[in-house]
Amino acid sequence: MQSALKLNAAALETRGVYCWLPDPKFGNFSRALSNRFRNPKTRLRPLERRSFDSLDQAVEWSMASWDDLARQVSARKPRLTVLSSETLFGVADTDSVLDALRAIFDRVTVLVYVRDPAEFYKSTLDQSIRGGMRLANLPLPGEFAPPTRQMLQAYHERLDRQDLIVRNFDRSNLAGGDVVTDFFEQIERVAGHPVDAPLLPPRENESLPAAATVWLLSLPEAFVRFKDAADGEEAKARLNLINRLRKSPVLAGLPKLKLDDPQLLALVRQNSRATIEFVNATFFADQIPLAPVPASAEVVDPAAQRLRLFEWFMSQAPETLLKQVVGEAMKPLPAASA
Repeated sequence: MQSALKLNAAALETRGVYCWLPDPKFGNFSRALSNRFRNPKTRLRPLERRSFDSLDQAVEWSMASWDDLARQVSARKPRLTVLSSETLFGVADTDSVLDALRAIFDRVTVLVYVRDPAEFYKSTLDQSIRGGMRLANLPLPGEFAPPTRQMLQAYHERLDRQDLIVRNFDRSNLAGGDVVTDFFEQIERVAGHPVDAPLLPPRENESLPAAATVWLLSLPEAFVRFKDAADGEEAKARLNLINRLRKSPVLAGLPKLKLDDPQLLALVRQNSRATIEFVNATFFADQIPLAPVPASAEVVDPAAQRLRLFEWFMSQAPETLLKQVVGEAMKPLPAASA
């Protein structure tokens, strides 16, 4: 969605819709706005350590981003401003977020795309592994509980009904079967007038092939996920390797992670029962609902869950595919031109 907004920014502005994006000097970080509300006890993530030497710097950048947003809106005076920042939704202090937005805008509408908990869990595993998390620390399916319900409940209580739009992030539910098309349809709904069909950016999946994800999971024993910023170069090298594997033509056709283990699926959905039931009842009366919780409520101890998770990972990475991944990871880089 961020790529689509950037691609369509000029056309949207002619329609009175301003798309604010953070300073590209630090990358198009999703945390440009949310870092303002960061707990001072948290550590810089590997991606952030490429650009910042301390958490204070990351927070200062966020405050500067908010100042820039306020200046741009004041100068441009658009009828509608669109912000795309999924991590802003994850800030627990919703009152502070809304206060900050209302200091700039007359009205705030929150648009949320809700994933099936099992898909959310798979995506969390994928991102956690790219961020350097070890198998022993990955969230277990029976304990995985994203704060979706709590956050939606908070905004549901603080916003007028028309100012909280919740969509099921399922292709069969989305307008045109595509999230960008659906997103622009929601922009039209809020703006109250057509904004034209969007130019669609090239499709790009941030996730690695399943075999590359499993291979990467074997590396964190030699990588400390949360260190001080002194390892910025190490973090940068790791992320460069990940991007090289993600963009490798040799690996392009390999399958992605697929959460097809029925026990893992059941455990995630059972632990997300409150979220599934709340979202379906409150927001999805006229949409395709989230998949229901299985009737059986099997109890599985954590050690067995960890083993099952390990076995599922290994099933996703047969030896032939792992060899391709290792071959690409070890391939010498082209010599730099003089």
